[in-house]
Amino acid sequence: KTVAKRKLRHISPRTGGAARAAVHAPVVKPSGTLVRDVVAIGVSTGGPPAVQKILSALPADFPAGIVIAQHMPPAFTGPFAKRLDGVCKINVKEAETGDKLTPGWAFVAPGGRHLVLDQKVSRIDLVITPDPKEALYKPSANVLVASTANAVGRRALGVILTGMGSDGMEGVRVLKEKGGRALAQSDATCVVYGMPKAIVDAGLADEIVDIDDMAGAILGNLYK
Repeated sequence: KTVAKRKLRHISPRTGGAARAAVHAPVVKPSGTLVRDVVAIGVSTGGPPAVQKILSALPADFPAGIVIAQHMPPAFTGPFAKRLDGVCKINVKEAETGDKLTPGWAFVAPGGRHLVLDQKVSRIDLVITPDPKEALYKPSANVLVASTANAVGRRALGVILTGMGSDGMEGVRVLKEKGGRALAQSDATCVVYGMPKAIVDAGLADEIVDIDDMAGAILGNLYK
């Protein structure tokens, strides 16, 4: 099956209700050619258990780097990343300027600032910045996803999870223009169906996915 030709679909739920924190058995990597190697996740209200559910299901040899904008105050993003690192097979840390985006690693944007990607000749550097200062949220999903799209183009996969408002929609719009793909968490499994609804209503979501199936959907969308 060819990932690029998938139509918008809703992967059927296994369980209903809001996301609950859980550690899942790792999903299995599909066969095929790796075509996307950067995953940008935007999330707000209800995010910590949703992010944990996804990351804890990814295998240690996950073939992409992950960047996460979780709306969270500065004092909480570091402990959040450390807790995730303790329950996941992949590595998780709070992002710092100078970090290199690496397969099998997830980087959480620090609260109060933005995380952006800087594409070099043979690597992707992570940069922490206060700009744009006028952004409503810091970290901003719009800033992160747009930066990811501008850095790697069609190699990017955007994932918008539970949260109020529409942060992430404009970033996903840029991502789609650059040839990337976007996944939205389903209404039935969101704590607040705001951010995912915004990209679905704008016609920007390639798939609508229940949280229990999101890790598998992410992995599947990296290949064709």
